[in-house]
Amino acid sequence: TPLVFAVRIEHEEDIPRDRDEVGIQVALLYTTWTGERRIRIHNLSLPVTTSIASVFRSSDLDSVINVSLKQIVHHLPGTTIAETRHSLVQACVDILYTYRKHCATTSRPGQLILPESQKLLPLFTLGLLKHALLRGGDVVPPDELVFLLHYAMSMPVSVTSTFVYPRLYELHTLVESGSRGGTVDEAGRIALPAPKMTSAGEIDAKGVYLLDNALHLTFFVGSECPAEVKQAIFGLEEHQHLDFPQHTINRKSTRRRKRHWLPRQVCG
Repeated sequence: TPLVFAVRIEHEEDIPRDRDEVGIQVALLYTTWTGERRIRIHNLSLPVTTSIASVFRSSDLDSVINVSLKQIVHHLPGTTIAETRHSLVQACVDILYTYRKHCATTSRPGQLILPESQKLLPLFTLGLLKHALLRGGDVVPPDELVFLLHYAMSMPVSVTSTFVYPRLYELHTLVESGSRGGTVDEAGRIALPAPKMTSAGEIDAKGVYLLDNALHLTFFVGSECPAEVKQAIFGLEEHQHLDFPQHTINRKSTRRRKRHWLPRQVCG
């Protein structure tokens, strides 16, 4: 699994206006698993601009959220959850306010203006506020919270959006379209349907859904799901029932916590 490091770079001197690129060199000193000391040099040339509109146009939402996650983990030990949540909301407001002030001056007062590259920023910010990382009290066990903190510190950019805003897939549409197992591409990966809005309002009692939050895969099988759909997706006969394996973790208290894992096979 690739590891991603977030680095904040500041320059103390003004960049000449006739310069359209800047060079960045990073030296990484590390030790391999065999005990060898090595150094890796990264050289990067990046374009620069004096236009704020160009900065917004070239920004990447997944990278912004990934950096926000790492900033949360970095500051959380020294602040309260309430302060972290407030700073997260304030950062989203500042970004949108800056865009409105410098890039959308002709818009009507009171009109919500979102940059095209960051139009989902409020949604992902709300997802972060509801995430287990920022849940107080006894909602999240300490061991799970520590795991989430460490995972967020090295999380790849490619899974950031799914980690913050889980993806919901309608598996029964594969049956309705006549494709029993989905379309397989040249790399052997199954092409799933387009994700739906992750909301309870999107759940139909006759459907089968797959929820992906970048850590777990969870099946939702509707109480009124037709037998032919179950048979097509899970390979079950009418008299058989879904039996998902469970893994139980004992806690210090008398309560028991159950975690459901994606089944490797469905037992009748």
